[in-house]
Amino acid sequence: MAVLGVRRLVAVVLAALAVVSVLETARLAAPSFAEHSSGDSYTFYVLYDLEASSELLIWLYVAGLAVSALVVLVSLAGLAPEIRRRVAVMLAPVAALALVIDTALAGWAVSIVQMGHAIPLVPAQWAMLVLAPVVTFLAGVLLVRRREETLRMVALGRDADRERPVA
Repeated sequence: MAVLGVRRLVAVVLAALAVVSVLETARLAAPSFAEHSSGDSYTFYVLYDLEASSELLIWLYVAGLAVSALVVLVSLAGLAPEIRRRVAVMLAPVAALALVIDTALAGWAVSIVQMGHAIPLVPAQWAMLVLAPVVTFLAGVLLVRRREETLRMVALGRDADRERPVA
């Protein structure tokens, strides 16, 4: 609360609730295959896990998610650079995990759906799932530490230049 302030905290919490609401609404309003099992063809739209019977609904879901993301970004943009860097480092493992799942494990997920039974992950896949977020976080910590040490050294150099005028 001391870092974010009440207004930013409320904005971030409301944005998170909006994301959950959009995703839950999309899940509840998703077209049911059982309703259309009579053999008639019908159209439904899919964007990642968002499913809808009309393209307009997909765009409304995307707009709701985009507005929520924009609220969070604007709320965090007003913070001090040191805090923004730390927030980015804390969020980077989530992005790394999503990237691993969407790219490296995409074929595994499709295979499970098509085969109808669970296919266990091999040890290399487990290692990737466990290590990708950890390595991303540690790399982010090292980069933030290096950046702040560089900024500290630059500030020390500027202070030294001010103390000693050029003769």
